[in-house]
Amino acid sequence: DSHSIVPRCSTMHTEPEEEEAGAATAAEEEEKAVEERAWEDAVGVSDQLRAGTEARRIHEQARQAQRDQRDQSKREEGQNFADEDKHEKLVIDIHSDKDSASMNVFPSPLPSTHPPEDLLFDSIPLSNGFLKLSVSPLSAGCRAILMLMREEGQTADVTEVDIMRGETHTSEFSLLNAKKDVPVLHLVARQADEEDYILTETSAILRFLCEFFPCCLHWYPRDLRQRAKVDEYLEWHGRHVKQSITAIIAAMTCTRDVSLLSSMSTQFMDAIATMDKVVVAPACGPSHVSAALDQ
Repeated sequence: DSHSIVPRCSTMHTEPEEEEAGAATAAEEEEKAVEERAWEDAVGVSDQLRAGTEARRIHEQARQAQRDQRDQSKREEGQNFADEDKHEKLVIDIHSDKDSASMNVFPSPLPSTHPPEDLLFDSIPLSNGFLKLSVSPLSAGCRAILMLMREEGQTADVTEVDIMRGETHTSEFSLLNAKKDVPVLHLVARQADEEDYILTETSAILRFLCEFFPCCLHWYPRDLRQRAKVDEYLEWHGRHVKQSITAIIAAMTCTRDVSLLSSMSTQFMDAIATMDKVVVAPACGPSHVSAALDQ
């Protein structure tokens, strides 16, 4: 009888342990499934962005072909874009008092006939050295600034900053921008009684350039209501699109926070859909973004 009791007691002790082990295994499998779904969502977002980028690249190639044809026609008509004396125009520094005798006046760069390459950095011809931009291709804000310059045929000395290698944290860069980030606009003084002018933050630089180059004003109209609409979008973009994509990159590369990655991916796609519906579609019709999201 003593031998028959031992197995029964042993069985009574092992059943709860087996149940706990089974529950733990199920929990681990569920956690893995949640993580896999989150990464699949992130990969889906990445694929959609790549599709949109490719569509925009094709669209830009078509636009560039039109610009090249236009420039060729002008050259055939005998227009000389290299004649600086004929095409120089004055640009007034918007921070100067118009009644001041010491108003800062700079000759603006000439329209460019240099055909841009695939990379934005190669598409901005060098200026006379007084307008400099420090940018990174990883920054959407930097790309927006370079797109504006290229679209309007303006020139600048562009320096690519490798933010992945920490170049924004060097002592040399800190002298240029104590906030240690890009983009940075540097307006070099051209006269002894002037001082260099440095400006940071994407929205501020975009607004400055639209005033600095009068041909860019149609992007930032002087009409109060139209300008306020541009400001409205810039504010919204920073709080929604930029904020969510920054969090996604951090979750994928640094914290590897699965729950944050999933929620931010959803927030980002919602922001893109809203931007497409409210901003892009009314002005341009269905966009490449919509096509990418529908795939």
